[in-house]
Amino acid sequence: MQTTRNFSGYSLFDDIEDGALQARNRAVVCRNVTEDMGSVACKEYFNLIPKDGQMAVIGQLQRICGMV
Repeated sequence: MQTTRNFSGYSLFDDIEDGALQARNRAVVCRNVTEDMGSVACKEYFNLIPKDGQMAVIGQLQRICGMV
């Protein structure tokens, strides 16, 4: 079983196998990190996400923000 990494206590959800659920969770955490710690911290969190997962997170953020 893979253990998940975290950023200042915020999970990166590495242990979630469902890609859509993983991206949604990460997107919600991006929003929470931004609210709690600011945009610089959100960027640091986002940069810990593997490159192949970052686009999925962006897509989820667009949905959360009502941009699509």
